[in-house]
Formats: sequence, C-alpha cells, structure tokens
Amino acid sequence: MKLNKKAIDWLVLILIPISTAIIAKVFHTSLLLEVFLFFGLPPTYLFFRNPTIIKKTVIFSLVAWWPLTIVWEYLVYVDNIWFVPSAYRFFRGSLPLEDIPWGIQFLIYGISVWEYFFNKSRLKGRLFPPRYKYLVAFLYVPLVIFFILYYLSPETLYVPYFFLWLGLIYCVIPPVLFVIFRPKFLKRLVLMSVYFFIPFSLMDYTALTQNQWWFPGQHYIGVVSFFGHTLPLEEIIFFWILCMPALACWYEYFADDQK
Repeated sequence: MKLNKKAIDWLVLILIPISTAIIAKVFHTSLLLEVFLFFGLPPTYLFFRNPTIIKKTVIFSLVAWWPLTIVWEYLVYVDNIWFVPSAYRFFRGSLPLEDIPWGIQFLIYGISVWEYFFNKSRLKGRLFPPRYKYLVAFLYVPLVIFFILYYLSPETLYVPYFFLWLGLIYCVIPPVLFVIFRPKFLKRLVLMSVYFFIPFSLMDYTALTQNQWWFPGQHYIGVVSFFGHTLPLEEIIFFWILCMPALACWYEYFADDQK
C-alpha cells in the first residue's frame, strides 16, 4: 500500500524528534544542538515541501518572539519555575542564550505545521488581515510596561504561580472561547495537540535526563516523577498538550482568515 504525500510528511515529522532523542542520548549532544534538531529540522522540511508558507510563518514568529520570550523568561526566572544552565545569560541572568533560538524556532515550528497541514485557505492580496495590528499591540504594550517596571520597580515583576497564570491566560481561556464560536476548528486543534505531544515530551526527556534544564521551584499545582526528575503538571498540561493548539488559535484569529 502506497502512502500519500501528507502521510509521508507526518511520518517524517514524527521520525525527526524520535531520531533526535536517540542521537541526544547516545552522543550526549548540547542543548543548543538539540534545539536546532527538535525545532529546526521539522519546519525546514515543511518549508522545502511548500515554500509559499515561509514568509508569513517567519514574519509572524519573529514579531511575536521578542515580547513573549523576554517577558515570560524573566517572570519564569524570578519565580524559579525552570532553570537552564548556560554560559551566556541576559536580562539579569533570566534569559539563557539557548532560549533565543528555542523561542524563535518554537513559534516557527508550530505555525509551519499549522500552515502546511491544517490551514484550509490563504489570504488574498495581503499577508495579514487588518486585525493583526491588535495582536501586535497586545504583545508589545506589555513589553513596554515590562521594561518600565524592570528598570524602575523590578520587585513588582514577581508573580507567584506564574506558570499556572501563563497557561490559563494564553493556553486555556482564549482557545476555549475560539472553539466555542468556531467549533469546526476543534478536530484540527486536537490533531495539533496529539502530534506535538511527541516532540515536546521527548525534548523534556532528553533535557531532564541530561541535566540541560530542570524545575527547581515550588509554585506548581502539582509535580510527577519523570524518569527520576521533577516534572510540573503545568509542563504536561500547558506545554506538551495545549500550547500549540493555543498558538494556532491566536494565529488563526489575528493573523489569518479563520477558515
């Protein structure tokens, strides 16, 4: 029985993280290399298969990366949610070098999969719809506020249980509202979640078992033992399961045509 092209593409995208996890364990690769293998290879493959999705995917991801990574990483750092040992750190030690390509490729990875497999139409005559400007404002106004507080009153940037608040505000409430009003997206979003559970759980496995990051904090709704390492329930719920469907909802509502 011959596989169709999309089935082959799914197979490739499943084999890449599995192969990366094996390579990482056998050769004890660096976190930076694993970031490129886990998050860089799949979208590179999809871009090769469909170059028309490159421009919009990359622009959206680069615009969104700055406020999300800088603000979130700092708030995570001060609440001690997770820690990435790194020789190079920025913003009072809150942003490790590895998290820069991690954040950019994370967004590119998610949007490229959505564009390639699930986006059923393309905007005609423009890259983004007019409401995209509201997303930019929503992202960059908090960034400006963050920098004001960062320099004038850094103690106000401590938010206990930030991981939980982050997940609820970005990964739960908006996607639930999106699906309520647009139930036709539910199947596609579930498939996104099922797929990304594979690379995200494998990346946590390789990083934790090789001490490339860990979760030293106390402000979690619960923790489990994951191959002898502490793993917050928020990591499983919000990162492994909900973050990419949530990203797709934000993208589809603000940057696409919701079809």
